[in-house]
Amino acid sequence: MKKTIVLMLFLSVLSFGSRSFEVIEDILEARFDFEYSIISDSRYDVRGLDYDLTISYGSAYMEIEIDSMFGGSTWKKLSPSVIEEFISTLVDIIRKEVNNPDLRVIVYVKSDRELGNDQILFNKTY
Repeated sequence: MKKTIVLMLFLSVLSFGSRSFEVIEDILEARFDFEYSIISDSRYDVRGLDYDLTISYGSAYMEIEIDSMFGGSTWKKLSPSVIEEFISTLVDIIRKEVNNPDLRVIVYVKSDRELGNDQILFNKTY
């Protein structure tokens, strides 16, 4: 009986083990939430950005959620060059922190709607 309990405890510890980049993901998400919570050009600004970052198998997946009440419709009015520069900055930070300049980063931006389906506003691989 004791062996069974010890074996079950050992297996549960292994199943909840953390991934190698989990700490970096959390740090970068907090940094992005703090430093890059607003994207704006000269006329429009989008607030309420929420970041989710996952790094695994040589790729990074970044999801940026925009609260529909704070700028889901305004995103389409932003200048494409401002959007590209903003996301390129985030991608450069991710590559620098992971210490892999060739890291493939897949970025998608979606509008988080309270009612109805979420809408993907931007999707690109860097």
